[in-house]
This record gives sequence, structure tokens and C-alpha cells, in this order.
Amino acid sequence: MAKTLTTPEGRLSYMKLYHPEENLQHKIVYSTNILFPKEADISGIKKVLAEIFEEEKDRKFKGYSNNKLSLCFKDGDEYYQEKPEKREAYIGTYFITASKDPKKGAPQVLDENGMATDNPAVFDSGDWGICRLNFWAYNNVNVGIGCTVLGARKTRAGERFGGGESADDTLDALGGMAVPGKEVNTPDYDDDDDGLI
Repeated sequence: MAKTLTTPEGRLSYMKLYHPEENLQHKIVYSTNILFPKEADISGIKKVLAEIFEEEKDRKFKGYSNNKLSLCFKDGDEYYQEKPEKREAYIGTYFITASKDPKKGAPQVLDENGMATDNPAVFDSGDWGICRLNFWAYNNVNVGIGCTVLGARKTRAGERFGGGESADDTLDALGGMAVPGKEVNTPDYDDDDDGLI
């Protein structure tokens, strides 16, 4: 049975929530990674994963131990060790990889005031936020627990991955204010440099 929760605050990365893009499995999806510092309280996430395993251990997971499943929840330090030159953002974190099939609609993306936005200058990779996620078991080519991103809300600005800066930082440096309805241009940055996925 699928289970839905709202995460604690995490840092969004490789954020593709405005337009679906092709992933490593060659599927067109909305997607993001959510990184949580290891000191954060993620007991709710761990509880949901444990409940799904318990419910499915004699059905979809029959014959599989917990450590043999493919999970959307991973240890960032272990992931960093695979490519340390590209995955520094993972050090000291746990992370969730979440996606959504465009046929099921786009995720809801909200700014810090709870207003819908489709502007990456307002909320993008590197910013902090909370996410509404749906976890579910699967047994097809692989066996494990997947995660659908239903929505994300920005909680605060963060340092952009790849060396750029946030729109908030650009405005502060220029002593300006955002003009409602006008996009704020920030320096280009290569999102692939964050080493995510």
C-alpha cells in the first residue's frame, strides 16, 4: 500500500519539477533529489519505509531481504564514494530520489509564501524546501520502494549547485527588489556539476 508524507526541510537538487526531462532509464519524468543532513529528524521517512517493507514482505518482496531491495532512500556518503570528484554535496546526508510521470500531472511547486511558481529563478536546485512524497512498493524488472514527488515548497534560499547564485543573493547584491511577474535573471550555472544522478 502506498504511503504519503511531507518531508522535513531538505535541499533540493537536480530539480526538474517545472518541465519533465529524460532520466537515466530514458523515461520522460519530473524529478528531484532531496538531501537531508544526517542530523535531521528523518524518523518519519524511515518509519514509512519500514511499514511498506513489513506490509509487502510476503507479497511483492517475498524472497528478498531489506538490504537487497532497490530503494529511493540512500546514504549520501556511500554515494559520494562512487564519484568523489562530482558528488561533494552528498557528504553528510541521506537523500531521496523522487519522480513523477507527466501523464499523472505536474508536481505542485510553491515559493516561500505558498504561491505557485514556474520560475527557476525563484526556486531551483540548491534551495531548501519541504516536499510532499508518495512511497510505493514495486516488483517488475527490479524490486524495491519507489517515490513520487507530488509537490515542493521552498523554505529558504540556498547556494546554487555549480557555482551560480540565487535570485535572492543577486537582488541583495544589487540593492534591488523583485518586480512582481518579472523574471529575475541569475548567472548561468551548469546543474550537471552538482554530480547528482
